[in-house]
Amino acid sequence: MLHNKLRALIRLNRYNQYQYTERRIAELLDVIKPVKYELNLPDNVIEEALVLFRQLASRHDLRGRQD
Repeated sequence: MLHNKLRALIRLNRYNQYQYTERRIAELLDVIKPVKYELNLPDNVIEEALVLFRQLASRHDLRGRQD
């Protein structure tokens, strides 16, 4: 019984991390799009930036800063 609850919490935590990352990507796009148009950058530059951000997000917890 406790094992099942623990597994459910782990699954929920993974789901919350996914939602958080996707929200951060949406926020990042809001910042990048005006710069893209101002500098006349191609779409593949933005796509590569998002790929790099997702890789970073999968390796590190982006919720807080470590000083």
